[in-house]
Amino acid sequence: MAEQSGFLQVLVRTAGESLPVRDAEVLVEGATLSRGLLTDESGRTEQIPLPAPPASNSLSAGQNAPFALYRVTVRKEGFYTQVTKNVPVFSGIVSLQPITLVGRAEYGSEALSPNSITDTVTSDPQVLNQ
Repeated sequence: MAEQSGFLQVLVRTAGESLPVRDAEVLVEGATLSRGLLTDESGRTEQIPLPAPPASNSLSAGQNAPFALYRVTVRKEGFYTQVTKNVPVFSGIVSLQPITLVGRAEYGSEALSPNSITDTVTSDPQVLNQ
């Protein structure tokens, strides 16, 4: 079956997820695409359509996953870069991906090495079995 579309919206927050981050740069990457976005005043990107396998893949056991996986990178001056791998997108569904940015001033410049500028999160997609 042909690929269909799902949707992704990224929600960027800081300060224990209590404050939205405006104008954060969001990069969504998949196997064959790369899309750049900016967050609005509420810390949200627009909902973007992304290729996803057909929902019917979830009806049978096998190697065809019912979702596509994407990598989301969020950058904003004054914050550490956040990279989230394995963000699932399902056909016909709007997936919401929350991202929490940590401000550089929260830890002080001496507390972190130059190699700790990026925080990477790898999540395992939840597959529901019947």
